[in-house]
Amino acid sequence: MVPATYRLPTLFAGDTFDGVRLSLSSSNVAIDLTDATVEMVLADEAGVVVKTYTVGDGLEVTDALAGSVAVGPFTAPDTAGEYSYALTFTIDERVRTYLSGTMTVVGLG
Repeated sequence: MVPATYRLPTLFAGDTFDGVRLSLSSSNVAIDLTDATVEMVLADEAGVVVKTYTVGDGLEVTDALAGSVAVGPFTAPDTAGEYSYALTFTIDERVRTYLSGTMTVVGLG
């Protein structure tokens, strides 16, 4: 399985990303997130993890039975640069990356 990709909007350093919502399904059937662990790892250009977002800290399972998740709101890093992220779900001890992409953070000038 290849994760979907999404480029998050460009943000100023330290600004709040208001978020996106997504629904996960397989063969048109919602993926049950009732017992899932959800996290999003954000890494800098060197691949160093700068932040791990979890449910209650930048992520929210909005409807577990419907497979619905909100990414954000969360605060962008304080340092300008290009960042990559991966959104992973652990369900029944199986880790799946369903979404990955990049985000640009710019300084205030």
